[in-house]
Amino acid sequence: MRPLGKAVIRSGLVDENIIAEMKRWGLPVHTDAELAGRDEQIEIIQDPDMIVKVLQDALDSADQVRLQDTDLDIVQRWVDPKKQITGKLFMKNGEDKATRKVIFCWTVMKEIALPWSSESIVDLLCNQETHLKFEDDKGVKRKLFFTDARELYIGDTKAFIVCTPFEEK
Repeated sequence: MRPLGKAVIRSGLVDENIIAEMKRWGLPVHTDAELAGRDEQIEIIQDPDMIVKVLQDALDSADQVRLQDTDLDIVQRWVDPKKQITGKLFMKNGEDKATRKVIFCWTVMKEIALPWSSESIVDLLCNQETHLKFEDDKGVKRKLFFTDARELYIGDTKAFIVCTPFEEK
């Protein structure tokens, strides 16, 4: 259960009978103790100031404030000519090498979205040998490696590989 859900239950804002009913419906309303197989009661917080603090901490948690791109966000950014960047992807795996011109865009999460519909190259992108070279909008030549990559599908069609970049200094 997300931190906000736990905080709401601990605050006593939701009646125990409603929680029990939600569990009967199959909704994932479980405490950490229940998930660990222990039968413990939820500690309801009585102090109003503590309730506010617990709820505020839950609202400020990464689960609540994390921005995420949707498939359409990335497509919209990539098709915008002002956001398209041309670069060269240098793929290397041991002695095997290949270079490919790519047009990519930055996502709102500062990741790189490469259009890609063929075989998976996620492992290849993150092998610390493969890198992307391009010139930024200030004319500075950059060389980026990737720490993570994931395939992005639009419907059933693979459309992009979204990569988390890092730049060697």
